[in-house]
Amino acid sequence: MAMKLCFFFAFFFLLQTAESEPRTLGVSLPLSGNGANWGADVRNSLIFANEKLGDGSIKFVFEDDRCEPKGAVSVANKLTAIDKVKDVFVMCGQSVIAAAPIYRRTGTTVITMGTPSKLSELGVFRMSMSDAIGAGLLAKYIKEHHSSVTSISEDSSYPTEFLKDFSLAAKSIGLELHSEFYQSQQYDYRSLLLRVKRSKAEAIFLNTQSEQSLTAFIKQLRELGMAPQLYGAYIPGSAGFLKSVGNTADGLKFVDFPGAPELLNDQGKILYEEYQTNFGSISGWTFTFPSVFEVYRLVRDAHVDEKPLHDFLRSKTFEGIFGRYSFDKRGDLVGPKQVMRIIKNGNGALLTVAQPAVLH
Repeated sequence: MAMKLCFFFAFFFLLQTAESEPRTLGVSLPLSGNGANWGADVRNSLIFANEKLGDGSIKFVFEDDRCEPKGAVSVANKLTAIDKVKDVFVMCGQSVIAAAPIYRRTGTTVITMGTPSKLSELGVFRMSMSDAIGAGLLAKYIKEHHSSVTSISEDSSYPTEFLKDFSLAAKSIGLELHSEFYQSQQYDYRSLLLRVKRSKAEAIFLNTQSEQSLTAFIKQLRELGMAPQLYGAYIPGSAGFLKSVGNTADGLKFVDFPGAPELLNDQGKILYEEYQTNFGSISGWTFTFPSVFEVYRLVRDAHVDEKPLHDFLRSKTFEGIFGRYSFDKRGDLVGPKQVMRIIKNGNGALLTVAQPAVLH
């Protein structure tokens, strides 16, 4: 009898331990390199969300992929083979593209902030917007003001993917596109810019991978006395870029994420103010906070419901701190939309009003 009681209590203890064990979320993001400040925003937002919602129910395994394909593959192997995680949050789109075969082979659910349109084909979930839409919005806006545009693109994974979407959008609406390229480790762009200047381009799309490259382009353009209409994508909306260039980038127009102040409901605004009190201002895009907070909420709620994350994300429409949203059959976010902005007095001002969430 005593042996039976011992077995019962041992079994009960193991059951309670299993039920109380936190879910592990692998996090692949840049904690060093050019994107380290963006990675810090994501990490801090996850930590804040865990403090507000999680009560220790989610355990994080943070890994530095430097927002680079090689690093992302190394991180994916470590998270799946050593940490045995089943759910992963990957910040950068190029990291998802590189590591997707590993996550697919191991049955790992991936949710990301990445924007490349190619992600729609990889079976991941996107808590952000597709470049297919963003590039289309940018091309349409440029077409309304110019008959042609010259793109200057970094020869690396993300700008290359965005240029594909932009090229398709431009072709579909009759916008003439001329393309120039530069290498990732190149920081003197004057010969390239002089070549573009001789072509008398009236509109230039600066398609860069980092804040550092875009800042250097703006500085060298001004030094050469060039004054074309400048366009960009996302990077000009980063707080780090705006801080580094001041008002020297005034007039640059760009497609951007909707900002936290434009998106958040009353509850979300209170949380965002508390986040800033605890962690300071966002270094990159303020959209990071609502996006990451909702990623955490989804993982936490799936854990509470005792459902695999993949099944949970497919199951319904969600109500978050920026309103209602869901994921379509490709895993793309149905909800917030990109906006167009112009830099004025060193800040990004809306050119178009943020569109409301549309569910279908």
